[in-house]
Amino acid sequence: MTKLKNRRLKPEIGAFLLLAVQGLLSGCGQPSYEMLMKDGEAAAVKEDYVLAEKNFQAALKIALHLHGNDLRLGEACFRLANCYRAEGKADEASRLYHQALPAMEKSHGVDSLEVARIYHCLGTQEIEKQNNAQAVELLRRSSEIFKKISGDGEPEAGQILSELAGLDALDGKYTQAESEYKKAIAIGEENPDAGYADLCRLYHGLANALRMQDKEDAAAQADRHADEVQMGGIKEKVHSMPAL
Repeated sequence: MTKLKNRRLKPEIGAFLLLAVQGLLSGCGQPSYEMLMKDGEAAAVKEDYVLAEKNFQAALKIALHLHGNDLRLGEACFRLANCYRAEGKADEASRLYHQALPAMEKSHGVDSLEVARIYHCLGTQEIEKQNNAQAVELLRRSSEIFKKISGDGEPEAGQILSELAGLDALDGKYTQAESEYKKAIAIGEENPDAGYADLCRLYHGLANALRMQDKEDAAAQADRHADEVQMGGIKEKVHSMPAL
């Protein structure tokens, strides 16, 4: 008799078979990766992070068994990291952001929106830890990717520029901060969902950066713009109140 040799399945074949098994199991009441991610997102929107965490953890377990499926691994890591961060679990969130990064770079590309958002999350975490130099490096990388994709037109790109401006101002780089505040303001004014409080903060930040460069007239003008935005926001808020 011819002896059969033991052969290991190729990763892609193993992943395909696992997906097939999962499909059978889902018909027997076992939730699929897609169902777990959907339920996790729904729970996160309701700020039920305990339930969201449970679903994302289960989805991540499935993704870890799908060898070569970096898309699912990256997605599950990123969503679970966001959940951990909302719960105040900074270390766990950071670990998962770092795990998501290479997976997203492989599945979406190094200059993708998904990768930019991971760098943004990591950067803001470093701000919270007061590691400003590391935060600037991560946020700068995120900003560069957004610029390649949308030319600084995304609202999130404006938020990143605002954060960079604040860090640069703290570091005494007022010319750089001025430029970043102006770009962030331009994005905010083009974004109908931008809150007037955020625009006021940006204008005041710009005024401070200008004042530190002895540009008093320009600083006063920026402060006036902040006051105008605030008054406009207050009027809009009053008009939106129901009639008594």
